[in-house]
Amino acid sequence: MNNSDFRHRNWTEFQWEAAIRRDEARIARYFWELPNCLDLPGEEDLIFEQMRTGSDLLPVGSTPDAIHSWCYSDCGDDDERDEISPRRENTEESDRVDRLAAEWNIEVCSVADNALLMPALGVSCGYAKFLARLLDFLESDPETEKPLMRTLGKRSLADLNELLILLDECADCQPALGVLADAHREQLLQIREHLLERLHRLK
Repeated sequence: MNNSDFRHRNWTEFQWEAAIRRDEARIARYFWELPNCLDLPGEEDLIFEQMRTGSDLLPVGSTPDAIHSWCYSDCGDDDERDEISPRRENTEESDRVDRLAAEWNIEVCSVADNALLMPALGVSCGYAKFLARLLDFLESDPETEKPLMRTLGKRSLADLNELLILLDECADCQPALGVLADAHREQLLQIREHLLERLHRLK
C-alpha cells in the first residue's frame, strides 16, 4: 500500500492514534536493535527477526526489504526534489521551528562540554521530532483527513511540551544557556498558541 492510500484511509481519530503508537514502537525497536547488528552480514534480516518477536510490531506478510524501505525511504536527491516540489502553504510555524532548531544547534556547539552533551542532544532530537510531526500536521488535507489532522495536532502539542521540558533540563545543566533557552521557550509558546487555534478549527 502506498503512502497516499494509507493516509486516505477512512479511519477515526482513535484508529490513527493506535497506528501512530505502533509506528513509534516499531521505530524505537528498530533503533534499539540496530547497534547490535550494525555492519554484520545480513544486518536487516537480523533486525527483522528480532522485531518479529514483538507483538504487532510488523505487519503480516512484511519482509526485511519492506522494513528497510519503511525506515529509510528512498526519496531521491533533496535538491532536485526541492526544485520540482511546489512551495507549501501555511508554513510559518514549521519555518520558525526549523530556524529555532538550527539556532540551537549552532549556539550549543560553542558552549557544550561533556556534561552538557546528552541534554543538548536531547533538545536537538526534541526539535527534530516536533518538526517532523508538525510538518505531517500542516501538510494534511483538512477536507479529507480531518481525523488524522486532529490526531497529529494533539501529538504535535505533546511533542512541543516534551521539547519545553528538555529545554528546561538543559538550561539547568548549563546556566550559560539560560538566556537562549528562555528565548526559545517564548517563541515555542507562541507556536503552541497557533497550533491550539488550528486544532480548535478542526472540531
